[in-house]
Formats: sequence, C-alpha cells, structure tokens
Amino acid sequence: AQSDCGETASSAANGNENAASTEANDADESESGDEPPADDEEDAAEEEDEDEPEADPEEEPEDGGDDGIIDIDPELLYCFFDADSDGLFNCEESTHGTDPNNWDTDGDGLGDGLEVGSGLGDPTLFDTDNDALSDFQEMTWGTNPWSSDSDGDGYSDSNEIFWGSDPTDPDDEPFDIDWL
Repeated sequence: AQSDCGETASSAANGNENAASTEANDADESESGDEPPADDEEDAAEEEDEDEPEADPEEEPEDGGDDGIIDIDPELLYCFFDADSDGLFNCEESTHGTDPNNWDTDGDGLGDGLEVGSGLGDPTLFDTDNDALSDFQEMTWGTNPWSSDSDGDGYSDSNEIFWGSDPTDPDDEPFDIDWL
C-alpha cells in the first residue's frame, strides 16, 4: 500500500515540475511576441470599433444594396407561362401558330402540346393529311396523320375504315373479292 502512496506522491511532484516548466515556457513566448494580445490590447481594439457609427436599419446602403426584390420583366414572365395548360409555353405557341389561350387550337381533340411533341399532326389543322379523318381519329386507328394512305395500298385511310378494311395493312384492301 505504501508503494501506491509513494507512486502517487511521486506523480504529483512530477506534475508540479511540469507546471513550473510550462510557466517558464510561457514567459519565453511572451518575450518573443508569439503570445496572444494582453487584455489591455483587446480593450483598445474594442474602443476603436465603438468609434464607428452603427448603421441605421431603415437607411438604404450607400452602395445601392440588394433589397431582396427581384425585378421580372412581365413580358418574359408571360412568355414562360402556359396559359392554356397544353404543354407549350406561350412563346412556343406563337412559334407553332397556335392559340396560347386554347389548349386545342384546331379542335381535333388532341392538345397542341401533344401534336407538337409527338408529331401526331399539325396543331393548326383538324385533319393534317386531308383524308377525312381528324388527327385524333388517326391516333385512335393507328394510322399516320401525315399520310392519307397510311399503308400505301392506294386506298385512303377513311375509305378503308368506311369499307371495313384495315388502313394499316397493305394486304387488306376494300373490295378484295375474288370474281370467278
């Protein structure tokens, strides 16, 4: 048990010696100028800051500062708005000749944005290929709205539908009857 007490006393003595050497090192550093400024120097720096007047929160900054308001050109805002919710911005509508206030300018049942984006027809023409089928009907039948004869068999899409043949199958023609 005495050895434990002796070791503890010995450690304490070494700690005191370490403390004394640390104080000596601190004194050496203060002479070399590496020590942080004394309390008097900090007080002097604070007094210098107090000499500057505080900014009035209601006064505008001299540099014309940012007041947080963003100026937006109303014409530009209108351009990137989709007034009729057809998938085309108002500026795009004018590019395609469509009405920015009517989602289906040609009235064929397909929205302007769909016709432009997918190529399902001209958004300004009810029947793009002039075969008596609206662009919506062309989509329903699976025919090409840009060609009046989608399967190329010589019969228009609307005639094939009327006579009951498939307008997408070139081998299925109307009046396909064997005359023996």
